[in-house]
Amino acid sequence: DHRDLHSFPTRRSSDLSVNEDDIEFVSQEDLRHELANDIAATGYSMNKLASECSISQSHLSDFLSNKKKLNRDKLLSIFITLGYDIDKIQKSLMHFGISELYPRDMRDFIIMKGIKNHSDLDLINENLGKENLDTLC
Repeated sequence: DHRDLHSFPTRRSSDLSVNEDDIEFVSQEDLRHELANDIAATGYSMNKLASECSISQSHLSDFLSNKKKLNRDKLLSIFITLGYDIDKIQKSLMHFGISELYPRDMRDFIIMKGIKNHSDLDLINENLGKENLDTLC
């Protein structure tokens, strides 16, 4: 059986159709409310979480009340500290309009590996530092 190495499977436009029921719109307000609920559910005080993630408590409060933004690293720090799994982190990043973790990027790969291994924020930062990559916080 000789196959032409240059023939690739092609996608039909019908393969790319999206079922409208699969599209989920989540408002920034809903996301921030859900995050605040997750913080409360884990038993973290705003002060303790902010401290562990190297964010000022006022900035975290302002973020949750939609007055300020947080960058990707700060959000990742919060998600990791709250124990989010990789799927929830990727979905949350996407909903916040921030690029998802990309496994072909060495820094993102190390972060993803840490999340999948349930590593805490300190260990993930330590592993990033060993590779001379920027830590999350």
